[in-house]
Amino acid sequence: MLTLLAAALTLTAQADEFTHDPDVLSTYMVQACQVQQVGRNGATAEENLPFCTCLDTELANNASDDLYRIFALGSQGAIGADAQIDAAMAQAESQRIFLEMPAEEQATVQPILQSAVFACRDEAPVITSGQ
Repeated sequence: MLTLLAAALTLTAQADEFTHDPDVLSTYMVQACQVQQVGRNGATAEENLPFCTCLDTELANNASDDLYRIFALGSQGAIGADAQIDAAMAQAESQRIFLEMPAEEQATVQPILQSAVFACRDEAPVITSGQ
């Protein structure tokens, strides 16, 4: 029983360590986007920077503070070992925040993300195949 309580307190303490600072969250977003895009399109992190910066700006401007935090922490969780913070804890925190949101706000996740990607599509690097 004490072990379970200690684990719960540790998890709570670690989750409280995740920032609410929009500048730090923006850094998380852009870095995670670059890692993911390099893996998807083969362009360099620098070549993906305009798209990732645009995506971050669109999400920050159109999502609630909690939703933006979900995107930032969840993106760090999605890149695992490349994350700037504990990826598993970041993913767990983003899921916790999401589950505590009202259903109406949960329903905005996909449309806000799709809208941001669409708004930034022209910033994505064009990679041509050598084949």
